[in-house]
Amino acid sequence: MIAYRDTLRPLDPCGYLDDAVIHLIGTPNYFGADREFSRCSVSFKSPDIGPGSTIMASMVPGITGQRQGDESVITTDTYDDNKAKPDHCFADAPVGDRWYISFTVDSGDPCAAARDIATAALTRRLDPPLRATSKYAHMNSPLAALDPCAVLGTIGQGHHPALAEDGNDLPWQCRFQLDGNDDSTYQDIQYEFSRDRTQMDIEFVRERDSTAKETTIGGLRAVQSKGEWGPDSRCRISVSTALQPPSDAVFTPAHLGSIFDDHLKSEIITIDAFNGCAAARATAEGLIGLYQQLPH
Repeated sequence: MIAYRDTLRPLDPCGYLDDAVIHLIGTPNYFGADREFSRCSVSFKSPDIGPGSTIMASMVPGITGQRQGDESVITTDTYDDNKAKPDHCFADAPVGDRWYISFTVDSGDPCAAARDIATAALTRRLDPPLRATSKYAHMNSPLAALDPCAVLGTIGQGHHPALAEDGNDLPWQCRFQLDGNDDSTYQDIQYEFSRDRTQMDIEFVRERDSTAKETTIGGLRAVQSKGEWGPDSRCRISVSTALQPPSDAVFTPAHLGSIFDDHLKSEIITIDAFNGCAAARATAEGLIGLYQQLPH
């Protein structure tokens, strides 16, 4: 599993969105990372496109389509079956042997656009786009290159770590038991590029956990709180690497550009540990130590 994850980590989901096809739809306002490192989003600024027009590309594990193994198959679907002209459509393009890119389109003629985008993506099957040479916002990220499971080499000493059976398909998350199949030692590491406030604003976090507190790990901002589910001993630590500045775009309540951009977002490492805050902090310190050794 680890070897397979290593083949996915260098890939750039934005690179599967063909520039020529995108510009036929409109002029991008934002084109880059969105929430998860496996996801890329495009929002548009062209007046003819209108507010809320977006395209999203997500790396998804598994084989798509009814004709499994057929690398030319593209499946399309929509959430608006009862509409003469749907507002949303998505298409899946199997660009890898064990994974595919799922495109979601909210713009113009969404199903035609989704099919055009997916068709163009298939041309990259033998020439996959790489993060290291990406021109898109926040794709060539040091954190995206760091295997979260690598921390097991540090915190796993004296233990017998075992990866969980589920949730480890993509390489920006690591779920494991620190000691074999002992569920009480379960931990979940996730990377995100998301709104800083939701994880790092102490007043916002205290709305769901009044005991949350601010701290630092490796000189970086961190917030410690209770986990949202699991045993009473569960502890969550979130660490922010770098906050993006406010956007100069003008947003309205109807403008989804306020979601699909990098306005006040940051790269966030979150550790949920069933075995308490000392365990969560040890994992966070180990990961931040590895992160700070990377070239920036």
